[in-house]
Amino acid sequence: MFRGADQPGDGTNDGKNAGYCDYSQQGSFLPSFVPVPPGCCQESRSGDVSGTLARVIQVVGAAIVRDGRVLSARRAHPPALAGRWEFPGGKVEGAEDPADALTREIREELGCAIEVGPWLDLTVPINTDAELRLAWATVITGNPSPAEHDQVRWLSAHELESVTWLDADQPFLAQVRDGLLGSAQSSRNDAEPTPALP
Repeated sequence: MFRGADQPGDGTNDGKNAGYCDYSQQGSFLPSFVPVPPGCCQESRSGDVSGTLARVIQVVGAAIVRDGRVLSARRAHPPALAGRWEFPGGKVEGAEDPADALTREIREELGCAIEVGPWLDLTVPINTDAELRLAWATVITGNPSPAEHDQVRWLSAHELESVTWLDADQPFLAQVRDGLLGSAQSSRNDAEPTPALP
């Protein structure tokens, strides 16, 4: 599923994710970028946010690494975003764990299974109600084949700037580049390289 949150527009949602969230019902995972004051939230579909905390839509992406390269995927739609590149992924649904959501999205988008590694230490706003996080990942079964993108490409650290990235993905490029360069360095020393993390 494409990241619906990064559709062009005024930043409002279509009602599918409208309302506010009772975070006490969200299980043990709450991302560090969502402040949760005691008793803050009530279910609501009104535009009045006084006394409530608007739900932040979590969007997750994968920096899938293989042989010192990272996988990028080119958007086919909507027209305003077609031809631009992203780290594949999508929305976290309800109380779903972000790593589980990322595994599901990659299976749906690319037809392969991944192992999710550490999350990069950056959260990027996509629009007024959604934020993007990125995790390192490796393919454990299958070969990435795009079902929703029109092309995928493995990029080295030096090739990251050769494609036009979506705005929300661009802030991650420096950390991904450093990780890939660290991976290349460690491959000279180790039989099984892993990305160097910031």
